[in-house]
Amino acid sequence: MVGPVVTGQPVVSPVLLIGQAPGEREGPAGRPFAWTAGKTLFTWFAGIGLAEESFRQRVYMAAVCRCFRESTPRAATECLRRGR
Repeated sequence: MVGPVVTGQPVVSPVLLIGQAPGEREGPAGRPFAWTAGKTLFTWFAGIGLAEESFRQRVYMAAVCRCFRESTPRAATECLRRGR
């Protein structure tokens, strides 16, 4: 099982983008905001001429929670176990 991605690459930045929690697809992708929320976010930024990779190089991204609210007890238990 791939663990959650809680932060992006270390970036010295005056800007911090905080998400709720990593979804199940961020772990395999290896970076935060890699799926639905990220697609929406980066589409907005593309509209003002800021590409995703440029944004990721300039802004530190993190999640408030280590695990997304899971739908099954087994998944929640596994998430808590990974956090220890």
